Amino acid sequence: MIANRIKRLTDLQALIDTGSVDKGVIEILELINSHPEYLTTSSCSGRIQLLELPDIGEKRDSNVIAKWHDLPLQKEFGEMISSWSGTGALYVMLQSPIFHIEAIDLESAVKLRNLAQEYGFKYSTIRSIKLDKQTKQPIKITVEILASDVLHVPLGESGTIHTDSRYIDFLFERITHHFLRSQRKLDLLKKGLSGLYDPNRISVSPRNPKVRLITGHIEVIPEREKKTGMMKIRPFLL
Repeated sequence: MIANRIKRLTDLQALIDTGSVDKGVIEILELINSHPEYLTTSSCSGRIQLLELPDIGEKRDSNVIAKWHDLPLQKEFGEMISSWSGTGALYVMLQSPIFHIEAIDLESAVKLRNLAQEYGFKYSTIRSIKLDKQTKQPIKITVEILASDVLHVPLGESGTIHTDSRYIDFLFERITHHFLRSQRKLDLLKKGLSGLYDPNRISVSPRNPKVRLITGHIEVIPEREKKTGMMKIRPFLL
């Protein structure tokens, strides 16, 4: 059993009610938390940031110049960059949707990780495993769901922008492309999570039509079945 599950879900609902949770992930949080094997601990629907850093990697003393959870207007984006006159280095960062989920056991964690990867969140991983000091058995397993749509681009330093308006327009175009693609992956993830525990669920993978998903696992479709259209459920081990 996941510790303090009811209280933590109550706290999450309070955050949702006050608008402190990104709207784009609420349905996914509800789908994950509808199963006792999982409990979400943090999430973000993805964001675009202009971030001023003292030096590369020194986020502790960073300064957020601008932050958007939806696409900004192109004019606003360009003006925020061209008007910057701070210190340190200015970066534009596109961050993928991200979820951290506590799993009840390793099997459940691997199942969720595999499903997330198949539905487009290729950087998903088992982020950490905490062991009991006495038994050395896992007592807390955290899964991270993360897509590959990430950009970190330096733009200037010491108050000087080292680019021009043409490049800023190009950068906005690429950010728009990757941001919208990451949002489409959220819709795919919803579909995958909706069938996570349906024992009769058989569907063709959205990423590869040669495989099908059965309760979160991947199975190659034999040539004979592809030709006849038959799909048989066979035992599938983790």
